[in-house]
Amino acid sequence: MNWPTVIVDDFFENPDDILKEAKKQKYNKGTKYPGYRSGPLHISNHTLFNYINKKVLAILYPNNHRTLSYESGLEFCKVPNNMPSDGWVHHDASQITYIIYLNKDIDVGTSLYKRAKPGVTDLHYEKKQSYFLRPSLNVTKQRQENNDQFIETASLKGVYNRLIMFDSKQFHAAHINDTDFERYTLLGFLHKIWDQNTMISYPIPESKRI
Repeated sequence: MNWPTVIVDDFFENPDDILKEAKKQKYNKGTKYPGYRSGPLHISNHTLFNYINKKVLAILYPNNHRTLSYESGLEFCKVPNNMPSDGWVHHDASQITYIIYLNKDIDVGTSLYKRAKPGVTDLHYEKKQSYFLRPSLNVTKQRQENNDQFIETASLKGVYNRLIMFDSKQFHAAHINDTDFERYTLLGFLHKIWDQNTMISYPIPESKRI
């Protein structure tokens, strides 16, 4: 993996304001993920979008984050409880995935996984996609068959105002939200990072994805 797994508690100085922002968003039903997501934050609130991404980069590059540029996607997420497609082990198509938890009443978080055998990848992708379009479809069996291919290596609680970030190629899954509350998070993907002065792309070229 190119990127470390990082946990930062008390990420925002004003988390209550961020939670208020999350709750006033207009959400759309996803076709590739459980629950609902807001529109892209770089369109609805570019100042907040840039602030969050720069704050994330400062964790990884404290000495030169001010000269870094990036390509990123960032959205608020809202996931109802007891969704059959929730908790599906997968990986993402970016460099870094980061999640900021925005619930005071629950600590539904995220687990990291490794393959049980070499070459394993996620199963039943089309079945999962069908569920997002037809929520009445039961995919609990398929989810279990998929998840049985992986071994949990870390279970990270979704503590209020906690950020976690990890290599996007790291297999992971949300904890199933079996509470009485909707789960609110900020979900970010850093696709590219480069230095404005040198045009060097990060991570350092000697790094090698394994």
